[in-house]
Amino acid sequence: MAAMTSSAPQKTDSQQSQDVRVHFDQLVRFGRNLAVAAGVPLPEAETLAETLGWCDVRGQQTQGFYLLPILLKRLRLGKLASPAEMRWRKTAPSTGTVDARHGFGQIAGRLAMDHALRLARETGVGLVAVKNSSHFGAAGYYAARAAEQGFIGFAYSNSMPKVAPHGGRHRLLGTNPFAFACPRRNAPPLIIDLATGASAGSMVSHARRMSLPLPAGIALDSAGDPTSDPNEVDGGGCLLPAAGAKGYCLGLIVEILSGVLTGAAVAPNVGSVFRDLDRQTRCGHLFVALDVARFLPPEQFADRLEGLLMALTAVAPREGFTSVSLPGDARLRCAAEQSTAGIVIPDYLIKSLTDTARELGVATPWDGDSSASS
Repeated sequence: MAAMTSSAPQKTDSQQSQDVRVHFDQLVRFGRNLAVAAGVPLPEAETLAETLGWCDVRGQQTQGFYLLPILLKRLRLGKLASPAEMRWRKTAPSTGTVDARHGFGQIAGRLAMDHALRLARETGVGLVAVKNSSHFGAAGYYAARAAEQGFIGFAYSNSMPKVAPHGGRHRLLGTNPFAFACPRRNAPPLIIDLATGASAGSMVSHARRMSLPLPAGIALDSAGDPTSDPNEVDGGGCLLPAAGAKGYCLGLIVEILSGVLTGAAVAPNVGSVFRDLDRQTRCGHLFVALDVARFLPPEQFADRLEGLLMALTAVAPREGFTSVSLPGDARLRCAAEQSTAGIVIPDYLIKSLTDTARELGVATPWDGDSSASS
């Protein structure tokens, strides 16, 4: 994403709070400055801030700068390492491993996908497993990184226990996200990014913070009874798998690929980035890149894909819908709007980021000090 011209952060008209809008380049520079002040080397700080900013501009706030204060706290406590001196090992012409050595998941994820892309250029397929990592944000970022270079990309990650197995009363699996992305002709990549739990775990925390109820039928309390109270979920309850048994099966597949296969921690032993401040999270990821040209000429692939997508969007909408959308369309609309108007930073996140900035002696984009964007 191209950096946008800096301007003074703007208060939003639609919020009855102290939310502000901050342009992408300002937010990324601010994040970089925070990370550097916390001891992160500049190259890692820039990657971390860019990855988080990618999530925020697309409206995935709980995978974006929302994470930065806790990540820097974990760094200060010695539960994240930077630089982590991550170790790459090629295990076959198309495969390899990364030992993240408890570094930032965002750094490990980008490094691993870049290795997968290099292998795919050489052999047609690249598959890289990561262990000893941390929460990596949005899986779609890494899949999109492949698609933006003309490849099909996949990204998988396990996570802290939050989801009950189908038919169970208590949590064991994580929300275990996975993402797919492929290149399109004259359009941004098609990105499918989803959690295998009925909700992303970070959305539960967001609902709790905003005093909002959860949708019915997605969560259980600590006794195993249905609840819509996010406090019950965070207090010992759990989420249900997405789509019942199907989501359970998908979550288990992600756990096997990103936990068992990689040598990372396996459910229920994956640590929480927010709660387990006395230990590393030790989660795992798996990244795959496919060279489209090894299967079809890229133009033929594009013709076939665009024909499929046109057929989907041409289906008549049913009652309650104005049209049939493609996966990721809402994210693209959000990114287009926020790339121009600025990224909405909610008041609770402003407070959290401001507190972190004050601890580190860094100016914020909303305090009127232009040095935050220098």
